[in-house]
Amino acid sequence: MATRTQCLIAGFLDARLVAESRTRIHDDHLGHERNRNGHKSDRAPRRQFALFAFAATMALSSAASAHGPPRNRGLPPDGVLWTPAALLREFFPSSERVAYERVRLSLEAQAELRKLTSVKQVADTHIVFVARTGTRIDGYAFLSGADSGKSPATFGIKLGVTGRVGRAAVMRLFDPYQQDILDPRFLHQFDGSTLREAPRLHRDVEKPRRCTSACSAAIEAVRRALFLVSQLQPDNVSPVSPVSNE
Repeated sequence: MATRTQCLIAGFLDARLVAESRTRIHDDHLGHERNRNGHKSDRAPRRQFALFAFAATMALSSAASAHGPPRNRGLPPDGVLWTPAALLREFFPSSERVAYERVRLSLEAQAELRKLTSVKQVADTHIVFVARTGTRIDGYAFLSGADSGKSPATFGIKLGVTGRVGRAAVMRLFDPYQQDILDPRFLHQFDGSTLREAPRLHRDVEKPRRCTSACSAAIEAVRRALFLVSQLQPDNVSPVSPVSNE
């Protein structure tokens, strides 16, 4: 959106252009008289100013449109791109079942997660989804939860059996002005990330121009997913609960 100063400048230039157009006919009529009397015509400076005013107005118009709402990338009105069940089916299309497991964190693990994600308060229990075919584990998934008043987006993170990120997806985007986060080029930067690389994500990931807090939320979700999967040990995991495919 154009600033008040830009609007005032544009209004002044528009008014000046109108005044120039009104006096141009009069100037053309008097120009011949001035030339006959040996006086230099001032039509050239006036035309130069008119061209300058037109160019400046176009520049301000472009600046105003550049700060307007971003191009819609197919974002629904409620911002929901994936439901949890739909995204889990997308992540693990050939798995026999996907279930969630509650991971309990020790006080030491909670302190590590706080340091990794820069979050002041960390719960002692978290949810991680596990995809299986028979007794074989096909992969893991972490779905971030968020309040629309606190976070600009929620994410789903798929991880392989080795703990590497396989895919990052935006589940819901609350702020339509940060739609650049939907650019696959940004999300693909997380592919293959490991827990060892997690602390460097803020420095290594290139952020789109319009993506600020949503990009930071994505990095936090990836870090949290990597850490929680690393904590999937028998002593930390509660009984498996199935996830409906409905």
